[in-house]
Amino acid sequence: MSPSESSPRRPLFDFAKLAQKLRLNYGFFLSIPLLMFVAWGVTNEWTEYQHAKEEITEFEHRAGAAYARIIENRLNNQYRLLAFASVLLDKNTENATPSPQIQAFLLHLKHLNTEFYALNLYATDGSTLICSSTQKAEFRQFTPEKDFTPLANSNALLGQDNAPAPGEDKLLSMRYRVQSDEGKTLFYLSAPIKLAALLRYNASDLPWQFTVRDARDHSVLGVWQNQKLIVGGDALNAANLAFEPTGTLVNLANYPINLTVKSKVGAVTALYWHSAQSRLMVYAAMFLVLLLGTLSLAGILRERERTAHQLKRLAQFNALLAQMNQAINRSENEAELLHTLCSLAVKYSDLRLAFIARPNAAGWFELLASAGTATGYATGLKLSTQADIPEGLGTGGQVWRSQEAFYVNDFAKNAILAPWARRAAEFGIQASATLPIFKQGKIWAIFAVYHADKFIFDAPLRATLEQLAKDITYGLQ
Repeated sequence: MSPSESSPRRPLFDFAKLAQKLRLNYGFFLSIPLLMFVAWGVTNEWTEYQHAKEEITEFEHRAGAAYARIIENRLNNQYRLLAFASVLLDKNTENATPSPQIQAFLLHLKHLNTEFYALNLYATDGSTLICSSTQKAEFRQFTPEKDFTPLANSNALLGQDNAPAPGEDKLLSMRYRVQSDEGKTLFYLSAPIKLAALLRYNASDLPWQFTVRDARDHSVLGVWQNQKLIVGGDALNAANLAFEPTGTLVNLANYPINLTVKSKVGAVTALYWHSAQSRLMVYAAMFLVLLLGTLSLAGILRERERTAHQLKRLAQFNALLAQMNQAINRSENEAELLHTLCSLAVKYSDLRLAFIARPNAAGWFELLASAGTATGYATGLKLSTQADIPEGLGTGGQVWRSQEAFYVNDFAKNAILAPWARRAAEFGIQASATLPIFKQGKIWAIFAVYHADKFIFDAPLRATLEQLAKDITYGLQ
């Protein structure tokens, strides 16, 4: 074979061959940037969503801290009043009933401070020295000091929540211990504070729920939500489905009280979506540009692959042409030559079938030679030269009558060849080329080749096949 007949020079890096070796296609390689972009976008948006959650948590903490300071200030003010009242008591006499003037002042102080349910004075033995409650008979008896929690000021004591009588305000027990200069306990000033007054929050349009609890036993003191405060037994059932199931915990400074702040359901999503819309538009634009670039590159690669296949097939048929010319020059037997030509056609060009047939006196084609893995198709094939019968409408009959080459790019979509399409599919045949062979200036036989790929017989390949048929004609002279 001459250098001009050799295969085309191969590129240093054949992408198509690499993909074929890995049993992958271009779609896998080209989709990697798109998949990476999508993964980056999802990761970035997940991070942004977590940032939104952190912001909501920060908002909850700030709101809770503001409400906690309000409650702390109210408790601090109440204990300051009790500390002020304790100064008026006689610290030289233990358990002594105060003078009428002191009693009147303490009762007046209670009336001025409506947040106090009562202002009572107890002796260390638990006896009542002053009681401002109108429900004395029903009021809870003196509670020992051990049931109170000392605060930062050791004389300031905080008790549990209670209700003095059914239907009345729920209270939080507050007590101030009055001591002598030597540190001996002389009296207890008791001033239960109304929880409704302690937990009151004058705010509107706040998108949070505040649940205030006693940190010692985790009992619910009250719930503030939707601009409404709920205390007492109803606070336990105040959970609103409009708020998230979990929230942010805020502790009161110097008091065994905490509160949980919950945002409305969907707050995180709303905050995230507010900033996500512009990003998603940018993502869409970037993805579109990347997709268009990928599709453009895919088109270039497919075209390159198609060209490579075309060159490969053309090289194969050029090699076949050279081998056939050599066989024609060496052959001295017509029958042997025809078999050799069919065998060479199958060997050098990946054909499923190649055969040469000639009609008998009745016009029915008979095989002179055949080769390939689909020779069974040729053996049972009925072709005629007569145009008035179905068997004469096949490729053989048309070529015989027109004396021109006939190409079928897709058996399944050629209506004329419908009778042969199913049988061709059984043998893996998708396309065919049938060419006339002449002898002594007259049509003598047909040369037919069959391939497993559709649309394989392009213009360059058709020119090569027609040259091949001319060479066979020359060899038969």
